[in-house]
Amino acid sequence: MRRVIAAWCALGVSEAGASDACEAPVDAAAIEGALASAVRAFESLDDAGFRRAVDAAVAGLPCVRAPVTPALAARYHRIIGLDRYLANDGPAAAAAGAASRVIEPTFQFDDAFLPPGHPYRLAIEGFDASSGAFREVPAPTTGALWFDGVPGTRRPLSWSTIQQVVDAGDVVVDTAYVFPEDALLSYPGAEPVAAPAVPEARPHRARAPLLVTAGALGVASAVTYGIAGGKARMYGDLSQDLTREQLGALRAQTNGLVVVSGVLVGATAVSGSLAVVF
Repeated sequence: MRRVIAAWCALGVSEAGASDACEAPVDAAAIEGALASAVRAFESLDDAGFRRAVDAAVAGLPCVRAPVTPALAARYHRIIGLDRYLANDGPAAAAAGAASRVIEPTFQFDDAFLPPGHPYRLAIEGFDASSGAFREVPAPTTGALWFDGVPGTRRPLSWSTIQQVVDAGDVVVDTAYVFPEDALLSYPGAEPVAAPAVPEARPHRARAPLLVTAGALGVASAVTYGIAGGKARMYGDLSQDLTREQLGALRAQTNGLVVVSGVLVGATAVSGSLAVVF
């Protein structure tokens, strides 16, 4: 289940028992603040700050005791998708990114945040929500269900959703981030808990640009690694009369190029995954 993914597990909280683990209700402003902190950290290249902010948003969501707004849901999906993209989890990034696009179909990233041509931006801005699938789930015998800030019983199967269970007194008693393959939260009148069959994704406009991007990143990775190899050979060539400072510079360049090549390999894999999902 992707509800409890890498960093989230570190919190020691699973979705199944998240409500019982809440010591106090969390209001929407706290989630908004965590998402805003994640944006600032990402813009500042603060990886640790981004991780802390995402962890705070994830830990707080199950304890929200008021319906989230569609706007908040869209922002939450975008940050979760970006987090999963950075973790090289293409399918989860695609599911979260698509959800944000469905809620806010005209949203455009700021170029300073994600430049044009960025794989995650291409995936979201090129997503066609008209091909999405839904499933009608049983209405609660008491209370109501909300999905991404809207009351109803249509559960998305092609992208993620924020599900909330509301009791007869219009109080939210449970909230969860649900990926397409996850079972819904239990509620009065619900069917036995079972993960849904996720429909196969249809082709979308984003696929071709993402495949091109993946190919370009793959070539860049190979080229970078080749340059690193050349630098390494120069470093090991004893016939060259190089000073200690020059040797140190060569070694640093070689190590740096290998790291860059590895990063590009990861980006290639995620771009390919996004292309397959979208």
